Amino acid sequence: MFQPPGTQQYDQQTVDLYRAAATTHERLLPYLEKQVARAVRTDEPIMKPLFFDYPDDQSTYTINDEWLLGDSLLVAPLTQRRTEPHCPRTRRSLV
Repeated sequence: MFQPPGTQQYDQQTVDLYRAAATTHERLLPYLEKQVARAVRTDEPIMKPLFFDYPDDQSTYTINDEWLLGDSLLVAPLTQRRTEPHCPRTRRSLV
């Protein structure tokens, strides 16, 4: 059955998860804008594999489910089978 755009009904869990994601995105906006400006200025990607910033850490070359967002955020899945992301050694702290 056809539903006009914007008239779909979602369960409360879906609405709550979307609201949390939108709130997180809004909180990250100043950081993301700063990182986009840096990327434009330096030609460095905003999303990059770990080995991009940590080429001496050989274990980063085989990690395919973690990545860096800008120069301060590590993005990694947290699941029941794996609860700890790989955090490369660094002189700067990861937020």
